[in-house]
Amino acid sequence: MMEIPKQIPFIKELPLTSANLKLGNTPVEWQANEPFEDTLQFVGFVTGWTTRAIWFSDTFAAEVEMFLEDFEEVVPDITLGMLRDTFVFVQVRDRYGIRRG
Repeated sequence: MMEIPKQIPFIKELPLTSANLKLGNTPVEWQANEPFEDTLQFVGFVTGWTTRAIWFSDTFAAEVEMFLEDFEEVVPDITLGMLRDTFVFVQVRDRYGIRRG
């Protein structure tokens, strides 16, 4: 089940993604989960045993993932691989992603 957490973990001012979190090895700073506006560039997608996600690169070159359920909603708004909108972080089990905010 997808939920919008009140706080999200950040590493050195970059948003936490499932790919760069190593519990116990990385200092994590918890910050308020507030909507943010950005232009994202499509990078690719990943499929795993339990999750299917689309990867985007933000304006700071950090990669963020969007779960497939949320990606369906934004597909019509993607132009030349770019998506400009307001986003918020969501959590599914131990993974964090973004959705339209």
